[in-house]
Amino acid sequence: MEVVNILADEYSRKLETVSVYTVSIEAKSAAAVIKYVTNLSKLHAITTTQNIISSLSVIITYADPDQSNPDQIFNVLASNGFDQIKTSDQLVIVEVPKFAPITKEQLSEWKNLWPMSFHEPRKEVPIEFSKAELEDIERYMNLLESEATVCQQSLGQLPISAAIVDPITKQIVSISKDQRHAHPLKHAVMEAIAGVSERERARRGSILGSKKRTSIEMNTGDITEVGKVGYLCTGLDAFLLREPCVMCSMALLHSRIRRVFYIESREDGGLGSLYKIHVHPSLNHKFHVFQVSKKV
Repeated sequence: MEVVNILADEYSRKLETVSVYTVSIEAKSAAAVIKYVTNLSKLHAITTTQNIISSLSVIITYADPDQSNPDQIFNVLASNGFDQIKTSDQLVIVEVPKFAPITKEQLSEWKNLWPMSFHEPRKEVPIEFSKAELEDIERYMNLLESEATVCQQSLGQLPISAAIVDPITKQIVSISKDQRHAHPLKHAVMEAIAGVSERERARRGSILGSKKRTSIEMNTGDITEVGKVGYLCTGLDAFLLREPCVMCSMALLHSRIRRVFYIESREDGGLGSLYKIHVHPSLNHKFHVFQVSKKV
């Protein structure tokens, strides 16, 4: 069993460069120059520096060889009262990495072009699984395949199934087959989430019923509100035979799923193929997605 973490595209990004103006300054004035250039938004400064014996080469601003005029840059500096870089200094156009590295492999290659700092992200690094965890994943997937076999024997029903699992108790909270032959929105994932909803409704109804009975027995008439809980799938994992479509991917996101595992990728998939919704920068919930394959 092989489990591959579906990461954001930035993790596999190749080197892209951008042209910038650099200037050589005295090392002792580096701190002042970098602070000033960083705060001078007109120049969109980048503050990476390069050691050159007793001097430093510092990036001043982006450069467009066809349009940029070095005199304009010096005029901007002078108009802001900054005299540590003078018109007699030579501006040099160089190519530097356009993005900061987020993997050690990127850093190893890109730093040859320009020295770079590196802070490995904490939330989206690849995850390792123990032997016991891999066995659990395989068990859930085998169960889904058995469910899909039943679907194949049903006229018009797609061989797709989904399960939502509590990783702490290892209990299946909801398992569903694809029902879109009955209704176009009844995808396996949507049905599985609906199953979690029904279970949560029953749980809350049981708690509320118990409170009502207690209230009547005590003759108080006081019924407290059922305690607030997290989102529907908070802390739960989804196991799928197929990569979910965009609709199902967003349903998993809005339900605050913890992790998603799927076997077969789809051309229109929302968690790795067509889109990577789980790592979209504008969304306020991110979760891990893994593609599972059985080793032959």
